[in-house]
Amino acid sequence: MRKRLLIFIVLVCMMASMSACADFEGALTEESAENQEIGDYVEGVNKITIGDVNNDDKVDAIVIDNSVIFLISGEKVLQEFELDTSFEYKKVNAIVNDIDGDNQYEIIVMASIGGNAPIYCIYILDKMQNEEYFIREFPNELSTLATNSGIDAKVLPVDFLVYEINGDGFSFKIDVARSYGVSTLSEQDYYQLTESWEEILEEKLEGQIVGITRTEVVTNNQGKKVLRIYEMIYGADKKYIGALVFDIAFDANGEYQILDYGLFEHSVLMP
Repeated sequence: MRKRLLIFIVLVCMMASMSACADFEGALTEESAENQEIGDYVEGVNKITIGDVNNDDKVDAIVIDNSVIFLISGEKVLQEFELDTSFEYKKVNAIVNDIDGDNQYEIIVMASIGGNAPIYCIYILDKMQNEEYFIREFPNELSTLATNSGIDAKVLPVDFLVYEINGDGFSFKIDVARSYGVSTLSEQDYYQLTESWEEILEEKLEGQIVGITRTEVVTNNQGKKVLRIYEMIYGADKKYIGALVFDIAFDANGEYQILDYGLFEHSVLMP
């Protein structure tokens, strides 16, 4: 009898635990920012604290809810920004830095629809003279299912395991042998790879710039503070082959200039 009672208690606890998890998930996905307490958002997912950017001695935060960014001070909503309604953002990250030399902090908001390797839309919140923020201009040449931010380029196969990355004002060639780990492949795998590339070259299939995966503020070789952007590149076979890297310099008038382009090559360790 005691054994049966113990089993029943364990089952009840398990069911209660499962129910609590379901309710928590519902609170995140079904309630909007209008009827949900700011504290209910999950730090590191759809909420990120950014320090005290408005000098009111309260911790400020960026909260994202579907296609709206909220700038929060303590528990008070300072401003909200309606974004592209094509996206329902699930994750947010942010960088606070003075990127244009005006002695005021800008907020670089990175919003993602989610996923294990998130692609970001970038929104830069800059402060006007009346202390309110506005969204400043940023390259938005890309338009995919995951993003509307970043610069575009052609990813063209030009030879066996060689791509040419062509964009406005830049061109690179990349040998992707290391990306496939060619020297580690078996004879059968290498044969399949050559067959696949014969089809790619014959059909003139193209790769794709997928979107922004990483953003950082750095000081370049000329001593200028820039926003460095990394965009994921997929080959014609949907394989990750590297990242297009570019530096953007902003000025206090709201203008930007792309100063430099580069390539980050993905590689598999090979002997």
